[in-house]
Amino acid sequence: MCGKSCTAPGGAAILTEDHQTALKELRSSNEELHSVKMRLSEKVDELDKTNSDLRNLFESTEIATMFQAPRRVLIADDNEDGAETMGMYLKMSGHEVYLAHSGTEAFELASRQQPEIAVLDIGMPGMSGYEVARRIRREHWGADIKLIAVTGWGQEDDKRLASAAGFDHHLTKPVDPDKLEQLFTLPRNA
Repeated sequence: MCGKSCTAPGGAAILTEDHQTALKELRSSNEELHSVKMRLSEKVDELDKTNSDLRNLFESTEIATMFQAPRRVLIADDNEDGAETMGMYLKMSGHEVYLAHSGTEAFELASRQQPEIAVLDIGMPGMSGYEVARRIRREHWGADIKLIAVTGWGQEDDKRLASAAGFDHHLTKPVDPDKLEQLFTLPRNA
């Protein structure tokens, strides 16, 4: 028996039974450590993918509308029931809503309240939605208002006329309130 260490002829170390057992345990521990490292690496990859998926989800328009800040919104439509219904929906979403039922009233209300967003029907009495949009755009306070045309007219020519009048977006009635609210999160002219 060699005791703590033994050497073979020529000076090579001979491992004792204790050394061999310790070496086996060390190898086993290294294998376990490698296995744990591999599992951790897989978990990190899964977390990275989950984080990426969550980031994409929160950047999507639908989720963004759920968490958007309340806006000051003018709704102008000579269909009083339609304007009231849209107004109630937007109020329930937390927005501050102003209602007008003619083009003249819409421009006067926009001048006083200076909303962030104006949702304007095109065919209103007193002044068309096109004219309201043009007048708003001429005002120093109107340059940054997001203007959304809401109308029963949805041909390409109607959309071009709306854009030329200063509208950022054009929706054809009946309007999906969720789609309207999604436009609130988009930049102007997007």
